[in-house]
Amino acid sequence: MSNDERMKEPAPQHEGRTATFRGIQLENLDKDTSLSHSRFIETNKGIEQLEALFDRDKASLTPEQFEQVSALSSVANFNYQVCNGGLDQYFANRMDKERPPFNEQDVKHLDKEGQLAMLDELLDFGREVYPEQELMNERLDRIIRDFDRSAYVEDEYVDEDYDYGPEMVVDAPHDFDTRYYLVNDYLETLMEGYAQYLNKEIDRSLDGLVQEAKERLKDKESREEPKAAKDRKDPGLER
Repeated sequence: MSNDERMKEPAPQHEGRTATFRGIQLENLDKDTSLSHSRFIETNKGIEQLEALFDRDKASLTPEQFEQVSALSSVANFNYQVCNGGLDQYFANRMDKERPPFNEQDVKHLDKEGQLAMLDELLDFGREVYPEQELMNERLDRIIRDFDRSAYVEDEYVDEDYDYGPEMVVDAPHDFDTRYYLVNDYLETLMEGYAQYLNKEIDRSLDGLVQEAKERLKDKESREEPKAAKDRKDPGLER
């Protein structure tokens, strides 16, 4: 085969990495994924599952599903804040506090404890779906533990010329931000993969509800049909 003929051959189709997580088949787990960390100079890439999850009709979700979607959204907010301005910005913007939804189609923002719980869930997801990523999983585990130990505290240094009360500072393990930037790309991949899992789990739940409704209707019709036939044959019902 000549070089010209080889150049005309179609490129092989990439099927994407697949895995099963808690009984749900996931696809395209090795696609390029990145979340924007700036409103002006960056754009999202490969986050179709996250976008679909966050765009779901919130009224159609069960309370448990709403909590799961809210938790993943809260971790996305945490990730944005740290990547945009470090852990200082995260605490300064009070992103460690719970916030209710702004409207009926919004999710709530979970507090730091809720974010930690979802980060642990994402780490479990990473260990099961990406077992070969031992180093990244170890780094993420350390980041989660260090994030758990971090806090927003009053600065022990008191400036006599400062008249606006004690200044707040972040108390966190050394080089947290620098070490976080080594794992944020991996974390974003985990978030997109986990969003696919939640989307499929929610769809399966909805399909189950639809099937149950159909079966109830069928059962009701099967019970009413003999009664209706009997009523038509009973002359005593005719007046």
